[in-house]
Amino acid sequence: MQRFVYFSLFLLIILAFFFGLNLGKRVQEIDTPVKTKIAITKIMVTRIVTPTVTVTIPVTKAP
Repeated sequence: MQRFVYFSLFLLIILAFFFGLNLGKRVQEIDTPVKTKIAITKIMVTRIVTPTVTVTIPVTKAP
């Protein structure tokens, strides 16, 4: 069970990473100001990190 959880977490992170890369490329193509890029990056990071942490904490505390 724990292996499955870690594997799904790993997949989630990879997917989020690729999605973030694609989003970053699209943002550069539009050539938006730096502030907007930073804001988008922050949103991406919070959307990736928050679920990962909330999933990982109960898993690590589980016996």
